[in-house]
Amino acid sequence: MNNKKLIALIVISLNLIFSNSAYPITILFKSGEQIEGELVERTDSYVEIMHRGIPHRFYLFLIEAIDGEKISSPEEELVSKDDGFANFQKGAFYASEGNFIEAEKEFSKIPNVSSYATVYKTGLRSIDDFKNGAITEEEVKYIFKGISKYIMREDLEAISFYKKTLEINPDNVVANFLLGDVYAGMRKYEDAKGCYKRVVELEPYNSEAYYYLGVVASELGEEHDAKKYFEKAVEANPNNALALNGLAIQHATFNEYQQAISCYQKAIEINSNIAESYLGLGVVHSKLGNYDEARENYEKAKKIFEKEKNILGIVGTEEMIKELSSPDYNSSTIITVK
Repeated sequence: MNNKKLIALIVISLNLIFSNSAYPITILFKSGEQIEGELVERTDSYVEIMHRGIPHRFYLFLIEAIDGEKISSPEEELVSKDDGFANFQKGAFYASEGNFIEAEKEFSKIPNVSSYATVYKTGLRSIDDFKNGAITEEEVKYIFKGISKYIMREDLEAISFYKKTLEINPDNVVANFLLGDVYAGMRKYEDAKGCYKRVVELEPYNSEAYYYLGVVASELGEEHDAKKYFEKAVEANPNNALALNGLAIQHATFNEYQQAISCYQKAIEINSNIAESYLGLGVVHSKLGNYDEARENYEKAKKIFEKEKNILGIVGTEEMIKELSSPDYNSSTIITVK
């Protein structure tokens, strides 16, 4: 299908790039879980791997052994100063045990620009709902047990805990939302759509749920529905930059390039730290033959990826810049994924 999502292009391209240089690694966590993947980076405080085509960073305080080698991590290294993932992991584990005070302390240290902000804020909502008497403590604990499993990419176990929450309370918005996230990650898009639809039934102005309905609809090839959902997401929250990006992609899908540019520009005005906004804007400009503008936006996206230490983003953007400079360049080779 033409005009697939830009991030899909990056993942496809980079899977090919890394496939010949992957180093297998096995991580045993202190909780007893085990995960296998390909090594991306290892430092004194964390190890980053590719698992199921997705990069994941795990901090050493959670790890018992790597490839059979026992790991030790001093207390001062437990909290990372980069994007707060260490705090996210610790907070989720605390909350799953019912220690909400310590969990909130860890979550409070996570920057708002963190790539994990949406997940921890969604989880925090369940703690607030408990404090307000809307849900039970048992529901919150099951939710965070699910989040903890999701962190480890133990999707089936995460689903089990979210379903246990819904057995207690079928109207639990957070559990429905997070269950949809897991299904979407497993590419069970119809199941994911059902979960997100349940959320908007319970909360008709939930911009995040409409956004993810748009993402799922697009993955199912339902582009007209995707556009409708992204429009509802923006209507519910005009400052939802991700929804504006999604709507921009749909405008581009239907060759409505000026509307796409407008949406990307609004998204950047709201949040100038989302690399995908610049990438998408660059793609549209390249389609229109505005190669200087395309290159400028790719460079901006690359700088953000470098700041985030996002290896996939850096390499993918470099490839797009390189291809843009090729004398045989054709814009369709970038925006079309078959």
